[in-house]
Amino acid sequence: MSVYFHADISNEKTWERDTPCLCTQNSEVFCAAMKRVTADLKASLRIAANPLCSICKGIGIERVKESDAPFLNLANENARLLFFALGLNKETVEEELWGDLTTAEARRAVMRGKARGSLKPYTRPPAENRRGGGSVLTVGCRWHDPGVSEHGMRTYIVRFEDFLEEAISRGATRIWWD
Repeated sequence: MSVYFHADISNEKTWERDTPCLCTQNSEVFCAAMKRVTADLKASLRIAANPLCSICKGIGIERVKESDAPFLNLANENARLLFFALGLNKETVEEELWGDLTTAEARRAVMRGKARGSLKPYTRPPAENRRGGGSVLTVGCRWHDPGVSEHGMRTYIVRFEDFLEEAISRGATRIWWD
């Protein structure tokens, strides 16, 4: 799961584009179609598509909406650590990973986070497991959890600040996450 940060900008530009449907992911042309969907690739995707697919209705192509709005996406645990490093409401963060702030409150939080001498309390080690190096083997799949170092937490603060400043430059007065 992840936490997605948004802003209340009013000049967002949106558009739609074609992308291969996931029901075609085992086809030979799926990866090429991820870069650019051409007429030839559409024909190949239609052949590979599942006729019962509820997303593409068997044509192998789905339309996705895209936006130029600023955003930030972090894994739940990394977002929780970032909130703590920024000095945000500890009770709310422990209960739910959704909320909002004015841009002024968010700027103050960034200043608090950047002013901390050590971010060691807001780090976590890589996952311990049989594989080592943060790779976790579970039944049916493997996932990677490298942990968060002090440098990684400083990077998250900078990424949050970049998101915030882009939102403010586009007229945002509030940010929220869910």
